[in-house]
Amino acid sequence: MVGINNNFSEDKRRMKEDEEPRLEFLPQNQESILISFKWIEFMLSKVGHAELEDLLDYYVDLGWISEDVLMEILKISSGFRVYKEDNFDPPEYITEEEGDRKPEKLISSKDHIKSFMYIEKLRDKKLDSKRIDKACRDLKFIDRKIDEIDGF
Repeated sequence: MVGINNNFSEDKRRMKEDEEPRLEFLPQNQESILISFKWIEFMLSKVGHAELEDLLDYYVDLGWISEDVLMEILKISSGFRVYKEDNFDPPEYITEEEGDRKPEKLISSKDHIKSFMYIEKLRDKKLDSKRIDKACRDLKFIDRKIDEIDGF
């Protein structure tokens, strides 16, 4: 599990309702498709198929991606290989022998920042330190709230 408290996620989502997500759709040009595939591959290597939806839901909560992007990524990711011991029930067209990647099941703030950079690239935006700093602050805020809720 990526570690997001559902009550907090719902509150955060309500706060973001008036704001448009940073990435509303996945662009379909050649470069963007390649970037999308690399991003999906990166996320799967971190959390696997079983936790991918939770991770993407976290990004929806942060206002980084839309629900449409979440659904499109899940659809695309179903064509990626699955690790044999992942708790994901692979589609029939993925054989046991095809599964070869063991996800780390852990994702760090640095990994979230890398995802943010993929998102910005998909938006066709140049990265700047202000955007990265804002992402870091958002992640720290979320982490603090989760710690408060969980009593850490």
